[in-house]
Amino acid sequence: MLLISKYRNIFGEYISPVLILLIGLSIGLLPLFFYKKSTQQQIKLNSNKPWQLAACIILATFGFFEIYKLCKQIFNNYPISVQISDIIPLLQVMVNRVEHLWYPYKPFSDFGYELFPTYLPAQWAPFVIAQKFHWGYRETATIILFLSLAYLFYYVIKAQALTFIEKLSLIAFPIVGIYTFILYDNINVGVSIEQMIMGYYILLCTTLVMQKNIYIRSFAIVLCLLSRFSLLFWVPIFLYSVYIFEGKKNLKRAVGFLFLSLMIFYILPFLIRDPFIFLKAQKAYTIAALGEWDRKPSPHLQNGLGMAIYFVDFIKGDNLNKLRILQFTMLGLSLITMIILGIFLNKRQERLNIGIFNIASLKIILSIFYAFVQVPYSYLYFVPLGVSAVVLFAAINQKFVIRNS
Repeated sequence: MLLISKYRNIFGEYISPVLILLIGLSIGLLPLFFYKKSTQQQIKLNSNKPWQLAACIILATFGFFEIYKLCKQIFNNYPISVQISDIIPLLQVMVNRVEHLWYPYKPFSDFGYELFPTYLPAQWAPFVIAQKFHWGYRETATIILFLSLAYLFYYVIKAQALTFIEKLSLIAFPIVGIYTFILYDNINVGVSIEQMIMGYYILLCTTLVMQKNIYIRSFAIVLCLLSRFSLLFWVPIFLYSVYIFEGKKNLKRAVGFLFLSLMIFYILPFLIRDPFIFLKAQKAYTIAALGEWDRKPSPHLQNGLGMAIYFVDFIKGDNLNKLRILQFTMLGLSLITMIILGIFLNKRQERLNIGIFNIASLKIILSIFYAFVQVPYSYLYFVPLGVSAVVLFAAINQKFVIRNS
């Protein structure tokens, strides 16, 4: 939390991203080796006393209020303007097109340069509703984050394996983490809607740990898939875990739900009309990344968050060649990690808890993805921070498994 906020780049642009990667991998790896499938455990159950329940709710409410107050100050300081950032203006263009039943994935030059809309449906769809009711985009994104946190906190407060102090700590950690991140990165919070994506991933992780219904888990995966493809390499791991722990019936349900959802919300309305949307989006990302890589110095490459700086400074050739090598490195490492996790699951299935495995493996995959992202914009690290908060909850909530290992 500190390395991506207050103490960002404290160890320099080369060491800091390595530490962030190692810590992220550790957060995912440790639960895989320290937890095993729970049987009938003798644990002390802790029921909430009325004053304890009130204290937890007051802490969460106070946290939401303070975060929202800080966000409003930042939103007022950074009005929506293409001169500051084109993230929200581009979303507004896509929403306006959808409202008029126009195809949203067409290039345009309204900002003085040609731009291809790259945002997936779950990134712009909530703002169709927001615009209809005249809600602010950033305010809407923040509310979605709060709803996801409330969903997590509901299970934290409800958990009988947790003490009162543990519950307060698990509520305080994400609140303090988010507040600190926003405080030290206010401009990027002011021009993006990344808090909504963080909310999607908190929802997904909480669902993976607490929900047995395969359709609810699959719905949470769809939300994340249709907002960003960063968990694409994790989905096969999830499906394999469902097959291992829950059988073919639930696997078919999960595959069917994912397939139908992608067909209805992305493939049929958009991808079938232009099968090259994904490739065009990747090309647009590459062009944008090259623009950043050509800057000397680059505040986004030298911010101590991502490994891209190594490729910029130590790989020979032009920037396009360096960028291609980075892209293939991330692709290769993601595939290798996916295979290793699949083998690990197959070998240790008798010792694993499916919820712990799914959330820990997701943390590992995301740690690789964000370490080798083309341009490590600081606001992107909202998502791994949210995932870590839920991993912490899952680990502490399952602590009795360690005691009986």
